[in-house]
Amino acid sequence: MTTKTIYDVDGESEALALARRNAQLTFKHFCRELSSERRRIVPALDFAAVKIGFSVSPSNEATPTQENMWVSDVEFDGETIKGILINTPQWVTSLSAGDVITVPLSDLDDWMYVTDGVVYGGYTIDVIRSGLSIEERASHDAAWGLEFGAPGEILVAPASNVVPEQQWSEFPVSEKSFDPLEQVQSDTPSTLYEPEDEPTGIPLWPIGLGILLVGLFGLYCLLNNSLPVALVGSKGSTDQFLSFMLVTLITSIGLISGTGPWYFRWRLCTPQWGKSRALDVGAICLVPVIATLLQHYSNT
Repeated sequence: MTTKTIYDVDGESEALALARRNAQLTFKHFCRELSSERRRIVPALDFAAVKIGFSVSPSNEATPTQENMWVSDVEFDGETIKGILINTPQWVTSLSAGDVITVPLSDLDDWMYVTDGVVYGGYTIDVIRSGLSIEERASHDAAWGLEFGAPGEILVAPASNVVPEQQWSEFPVSEKSFDPLEQVQSDTPSTLYEPEDEPTGIPLWPIGLGILLVGLFGLYCLLNNSLPVALVGSKGSTDQFLSFMLVTLITSIGLISGTGPWYFRWRLCTPQWGKSRALDVGAICLVPVIATLLQHYSNT
């Protein structure tokens, strides 16, 4: 399939404006299929992209005020669309094919996805094809490498083949991936039992252990007053307290890093407070408490 050919029209007709509005109203169906596709083991979509209108600063009357181009690898957070530009711009000099773009939903002109050769969406494409002759329409479809069907017929989502009470057990497009998945399991059953690749790199616990030893050595020196006053301050001073805070924090980081798997397992068992866990908040609050107790002990 190629998307290098861009069919544009001068201005925006009423039909194109209506197609653009319908594309934005039905964009949720495109997002639903993309969300489902990311969770599939066997991909079911052959193509998925959105058409975005980019403003152009016309240098003369022959230059359009907007260039419509397709964007793939689409992400949508509810307000903005992010993706990778497919087309090579002819008039938008600030962009190139392959650039990552982020635009508001209001800039969406169209959406389209393809599965098993069947096209869904493509509202503006349908308007453009409706204005072409049979020969021009055949050339247009050949440029895409797709069969768009008769003009005026736009598919929004595939029909589900499951019984009504099970209709929402799986998205319709996902049903097409069941047979390939079963075939893979039949041909190579060992894939069901093979362990995932172990992560490579240096484990965290030796680093954490080293930090912990440094912190403990610092605490030992502070408690025995074996460091110069110029470094830690005199007894009961603010500088001494800050020194205890710093060394206690270093020791805590080493302890958490050295016991990483256990700490994060315990962390998930504690309540969620905003974006933090109760164990995180408790660990942070303990640092000044422990530093105060240690300073008091060193001064007695």
